[in-house]
Amino acid sequence: MHDVSAAIAIGFVEQSKRLRAAHYRAEAERFRGMAETEPLRSVRRHFQAIASEYEHMAAACVALRSRSLRERP
Repeated sequence: MHDVSAAIAIGFVEQSKRLRAAHYRAEAERFRGMAETEPLRSVRRHFQAIASEYEHMAAACVALRSRSLRERP
């Protein structure tokens, strides 16, 4: 029974990481779109920086997911 509970918990955590990464990628895309239409260069750069941060967060989620899968017994 404990193994089933652990498997459910691991599945939930993995699904959560995938959803979080997808959300971060969507936000990055949204800020890139805002940057494309922004006429002020300083604001455009700020939007691009935010988009880059969201991409880094998405990559970190994927890296955590990959590492946790390799560490399983």
